[in-house]
Amino acid sequence: MKNYLTIIFLLFPASGMAEWEPVAEVGLGVFYNRNDNLVMVGGREDAGEFLGQPTYQQVDLGHWQGPNSATFIGYAKGFRFGSQSSQFRVSTGASLISDTGDRLSTGFQFYEQFMLYKELGNVELSISYRHWSNAGIKLPNWGMDFASARIIINW
Repeated sequence: MKNYLTIIFLLFPASGMAEWEPVAEVGLGVFYNRNDNLVMVGGREDAGEFLGQPTYQQVDLGHWQGPNSATFIGYAKGFRFGSQSSQFRVSTGASLISDTGDRLSTGFQFYEQFMLYKELGNVELSISYRHWSNAGIKLPNWGMDFASARIIINW
């Protein structure tokens, strides 16, 4: 069921496209992959509304380094809740992973992100939790989990 909901949401056309915002994040592995570190760059933009809720889309390119090293590229769509300056964001998407190692068994992975976002003048701060997994398509499916932070200074 998770697979179908993610696919439907990702295919839903975005309306009211705005400009892409560059994004960079760093993170630390949590739970079973706590010896892995995450570095990621990408872009994010507002994507109109879905079911009356503001949405965004993002493209990510990154690498996690450690016992489970891999490179990935992904696309996700998400919902924003709250005011313009203080938000909870949740997104889901799909990624292609270069090396599945012993934690992931397929090169195709779904991923989710839960983020707390705060705008303070010209500074944007956020912390997030990300989880990659193949949703049980093939075992083993231990997944990869990261806690990450992002700081943007708007000049």
